[in-house]
Parts: sequence; C-alpha cells; structure tokens
Amino acid sequence: MPFNFGTPYQNVRSAMNYNYRTFKQNPWGEITGSLGDLGTFLPVVFAMERKWGLVSLNSTLIFSGLANILSGAFFGVPVVVQPMMFIASKSLLRDQYSPYAIGAGLSVGVVVLLLAVTGLLERVGKIVPVPIVKGIQLGAALSILINAGFFFNELPWLGLPWVGLDPDTLIWVAFATLFFLGRANRNKKIPSAVILLTYAILYSMVARLGLPEPGIELPHLRIPFLRLVEIKNGLLAAGIVQLPLTISNSVIAVTQLSHDLLPTRPAPSPTSLGISIGLMNIVGCMFNGMPICFGSGGYAAQYRYGARSGAGVMLLGVVMVLFGLMVGSPPIWWLRAFSETLLNILLFAAGIDLASTVAQTLNASSHSTLEANERWLVMLVTAGGLLVFKDSWLGLALGVALWIVLRLQDKAAEYFARRNRSGGGETQPLLS
Repeated sequence: MPFNFGTPYQNVRSAMNYNYRTFKQNPWGEITGSLGDLGTFLPVVFAMERKWGLVSLNSTLIFSGLANILSGAFFGVPVVVQPMMFIASKSLLRDQYSPYAIGAGLSVGVVVLLLAVTGLLERVGKIVPVPIVKGIQLGAALSILINAGFFFNELPWLGLPWVGLDPDTLIWVAFATLFFLGRANRNKKIPSAVILLTYAILYSMVARLGLPEPGIELPHLRIPFLRLVEIKNGLLAAGIVQLPLTISNSVIAVTQLSHDLLPTRPAPSPTSLGISIGLMNIVGCMFNGMPICFGSGGYAAQYRYGARSGAGVMLLGVVMVLFGLMVGSPPIWWLRAFSETLLNILLFAAGIDLASTVAQTLNASSHSTLEANERWLVMLVTAGGLLVFKDSWLGLALGVALWIVLRLQDKAAEYFARRNRSGGGETQPLLS
C-alpha cells in the first residue's frame, strides 16, 4: 500500500503522553535503558573519526541526537539509532576515505526511502533470508575485531616482563579484565560497556588534557564535495550489502520485536521506519554525519536495561545534540585526548557484542537440526566471503548462491517424495 503521510504522525500526542507517564513512574529505568546501546555506538563513531576522518563527530552526534528525539516522540517506544555497521566496519578495515562511506549511507537512505513510499519495503524485507542477514552482521563484527586486532598486535606486552611496560599496555590488560568480568555478571543494572566507556572518557580528560575550553561548532555542509561517482562507488563497496541488513534488522525485525516486547503499544510500521531511515541519512550524510539506522539489537538492549517508552531515547538525543554542538573545533578535544588503547578495547568490545547477538538469534526461528546447521553454514560462508573479497557484493553473492543451492535441494527432495507417494514405484507385489 502506498505511503499515507498521516500515518507516522497521527499518534504523536498519544506517544508523548505515554512517554511522560512512563518516565514519571520509572525515571531510572528510562535513563539506564537509554544507555544500553552506547557501548556499541560511540566506539564505532570514535574510530571512524579518529583513524581516517571518515565522518564528522559533531555532525554524527547532532543528527543522531535529532533522530533519537524524533523517533522517541513519534513512536513512543525505545527504538534508538545506531551506526550502519557494515558500512562502518568496511570503512575501518579497508581504510576507505570519507566520500565512499558517506556515499554508501546516502545511497542506502535513498533506496530505503523509495521502497518505503512505494509500499514495497515490507515485501522486500520478507524475501531476505535470515542467515544472509546474520552473515552480514557477523562479517561486520569480525571486521571490527580485526581492525582492533591490528592495533593489539603492535602492543609491546608479548614476551616482555611486566616491569616497565608501556602505560597503555597496562590499561589494555585492565580493561580486558574489567570487560569480561562485566560480561560474566548476570545481574547488571547498568551496561558494562557504558561503565568502561565512562571510565575511558574520564581517564582521557584527567590524565591527558584536562577539561576543554568551551566552544560551539555547527556541522559543515557536504553537498558541494559529494560527487555522483562517490555515491556509486560507495553503493558498490558497502551500500549494496548494507541494504538487506538495514531492511531486515532495522525495519522488519524492529517492528516484530516491538510487538513482542511491548504488545500494549502500537509498533512502528515498516513504512514509517523506512521513511525515517531514509530521511535521516539523506540529511545527515550531506553534513558528513555517520550513516545510521535503527536496530533490533539496540531496541533489545534498551528494553533489557529498563526502557519502556521513548522518553529515555529523547533524553539521550538531547544530550547527544548538546555534546555535538559544544565539543569544540576539530580535532575534538576529548577525542584527541582519547587513548588509542582505550579506543581499540572499546571497539573490540563492540565487535564482541555484535557477534554474540548474531549467535543468540540465528536459529531462533529454525524448525529442525538440519535447518539450524544450514543456517550456520550460509551465515559463515556469507561472513567469510565479505571478509575475503575486496568487493563486498561478491561475498554477498557467494552466500546467496549457497542459499539458493540448498533451497533447490529441498525442492528436489520434495519432488521425489511426492513422486514416490503418488505411485512412481511399484505398489503391488509381482507374485501374490
């Protein structure tokens, strides 16, 4: 059904009333819930800004914050924005400079918006096989881990005595210990990654540069510098693989998860989610902001830590916008002060979180051991192809080809089974 422009906005007043009531009843749950996905969001943004200037941190914080404010107000559920993980991981691993990362996000935003306004988004989402989507997610997680691993291999701790080690090496060991201890704690009230991130920022402030000088900077418009060829190359390099991941994980899965977790609240429709993703990337990418989308993993993390409405998401959005406006001129003072070790251990933690989410959800809807094994195979082949091939679409094609072969085998088995049941063989003995 074509998009009805009144649909996403008709329940805004109801959503805001619900947000207010929920926040009044459970303010701590909304606040802690809003931090549930920051341990993944900020390290990836930091890395893309810090390593190659792939995105503007100011623009990313401002437009991601605005997107959180609007999504909390329109939907009234804890749906939060997160980076387009495959684009981010591909950019970090292949060292692709800014126009290609931004071009990939812009192209995905345009395609998702067109599918949404034509009413085709939900239909396309149902076609995408689950193990292909999980393979893309796993490939992104492994790319992030590999990128962090490049730094860890250069640390001088292997084969050296503990006395006289570089301070960053000791920080890495301490952070790794704290992270895995935090993961082992099953009764967390605050996300362990957020605790580590807070400590990392405080360490960078106190031990390195101290407090910043106040300043305000508005994002810079990128339109004159983004050429058509960069959008095309970005689409081919990463956007074409990010697209099925966005449609499945950011649209279809978010709608279904909202039905499951908050059945008394109207779930965001695939059309409204698709239009939101399209618009926030078309606008944000023109200001050199990171490509962003919604995510079922982020929604689940918000809910796990207490969020039950869009109030916490809106509060988080306000904080992000203020930080985006007040972090000063580039290079950002606290990003410049940020220890390389701290950044990479947080990036490593983000990769672990993403990979563990894939493992937990791959076979949630499988009906047999055979189907579960086939899903694992398709997922691993897809992820491996994305890592091996320089052109991401080849890795995606490899996973799709395997999935098609397996489905053809299923069709052949069904055909021969029907043939045997319909009398394709002898039904009476030759001798009675």
